[in-house]
Amino acid sequence: MKKIVYFVQKCFFCYATYLLIAISLILSILSFVGHLRNDFLAVNDISLLIAAMWYVALILLILSAFIFWLKEKNKKLKYGYVELLIFFLILCICTIPRLLYIDHLGIFTDEMFWINEAKGFLNGTVISPFGFIGDQPSNLPALLVALLLIITKNVYYAVRLPGFLFSMGFLILLFFHVKKRMGFLIASLTSLLFATSIWDIHMSRFGWNNVNLNPFIIMGIIYFYIQIIDQRKKYHAIIAGIFIGIAINLLYVSMLMIVPIFIHMFLYVLLLFANKNKYKFEYLQLFVILLFSIAILIAPTFAKIKSHPNESIQRHKSFVSDNIEKSQKSTTKITFYSNEFYVAVQNFIPNYSKLETSMLWGITLNYTTFLALFLGFIGLFFVESKNNHKTFIYLSFFIMFMPVVILNRTTSVWREYAFLPTIYIFCAYGLFYMNVIFQKLTKFGSSMFVIIIIACIAFEFWQGYKKFVNNDLSNKNEYFETLCKEVSTYIIQSVPKTKIVTFPDQLCSDLTIVAMNESHAHLQRYIDQTPLFTNNEVVIFYSIPNQTPTYTMNEYDMDRIALEHAFRKIQIAKMGENQAYIYMK
Repeated sequence: MKKIVYFVQKCFFCYATYLLIAISLILSILSFVGHLRNDFLAVNDISLLIAAMWYVALILLILSAFIFWLKEKNKKLKYGYVELLIFFLILCICTIPRLLYIDHLGIFTDEMFWINEAKGFLNGTVISPFGFIGDQPSNLPALLVALLLIITKNVYYAVRLPGFLFSMGFLILLFFHVKKRMGFLIASLTSLLFATSIWDIHMSRFGWNNVNLNPFIIMGIIYFYIQIIDQRKKYHAIIAGIFIGIAINLLYVSMLMIVPIFIHMFLYVLLLFANKNKYKFEYLQLFVILLFSIAILIAPTFAKIKSHPNESIQRHKSFVSDNIEKSQKSTTKITFYSNEFYVAVQNFIPNYSKLETSMLWGITLNYTTFLALFLGFIGLFFVESKNNHKTFIYLSFFIMFMPVVILNRTTSVWREYAFLPTIYIFCAYGLFYMNVIFQKLTKFGSSMFVIIIIACIAFEFWQGYKKFVNNDLSNKNEYFETLCKEVSTYIIQSVPKTKIVTFPDQLCSDLTIVAMNESHAHLQRYIDQTPLFTNNEVVIFYSIPNQTPTYTMNEYDMDRIALEHAFRKIQIAKMGENQAYIYMK
């Protein structure tokens, strides 16, 4: 009887799961055809149907991974109380600086795009997750912003918390990846090194959700693909496929991971058959599941590129063209691209002056990270001769030079954020080799190593965080966006909701309105005529030197007309040269 029950369970797990994958694939194909034949960006029932088919395909794929996990999961992992406490402390260290005063700056233009797109998903004016935001080729991350907007009811948290969540997800994947290969000690030190990274603390706090998710996506691809090689589990293949599929759908730097994946997969299969490995057909099955999972996720993206090539990939083409044009002015193309590569390599060298720059950063390492990275990069190549993942890790590292060498990098240094996963994987190997050296020097070597590394991490974090506080968290930031935030705060707190709030036709007005988060229902613009200055109206006026409104009435004339209508003028915000006023009765 037990054998019969076991056989029935085995058949259920096997055939039911493959049936789910097959249904998921069919739905994905139908969604692809629908995206190809219809205007999927239009708001209608057809767009809703083809988007729903893709969502259901994704859910079925996740469900199939869960069923495989129930069948294939290992014995419960055991952690001691001390290990759990240490890991919890590292998570806290990662959390606090990333969430502290996360809403202290005003909403930026790109963040406004994400918030508006998220609201579009919620109010039904945006249906497809295969649309565009501004000049960004994917609106997919706006789904998470929409979810957080429902939960928090706060636009600052909704647009900026994804960066924090991606960093936490990255840390967890990094910890488990390193722990499986180098043990708890090295995993903890590597995670602590990342948790105190001023580079990631700074980057994760901005709501550039097409940028800050890339390290998490890349780390997910690396972790689950290597898990396929190590453990031969089908649910790992599906989850890896989901991560790769999302990366391709984003049409951004994480998409480049398909290159090391396919190169390594091809070479690994050749090696398995050449050595007549007994698991060769099992690996082949896993790679087929991986490829099907990717195909299910990315099918609509092919239709998207075919239907909207300019919005999808034209930006990348233009960056390539810019560099080709520059290379033609150089002595030789080899010289030009070699110089571009050299500039990218130089960015790995620690430089504390980078901490004083605003907005998004390129590679920004401290000396401890740089030393561990250097030792790990060299050591892995020469020491780990039998490491099955070595080639894949190096391929994943070098492919990230493409967007900063082949593409024009002048205004997009944040593409270097995609180096983050391989940097910390190499750091883990570097810390591991350092620990081995200390152990050989003295019997207390490991303890000395831990004390020295933690001291270095703490000292560099303290030095870097002081600069971060002075430049990012202090009130000295003179972003005009913060002026817009102060205007929104004043209106919410001091202007009755029954009043009509009239704004000039300027970017700061857009940012102010988004920051108000629909707190006032009666909003309007003055574009080509003088504000009416009615009794139930308040009028906003900005004095921002680098922003010229469509309606260019100067401040003196505004003051004169306001005075004629018995309106008084109040300065409600000032950031450097930027000022904002309100005219009200």
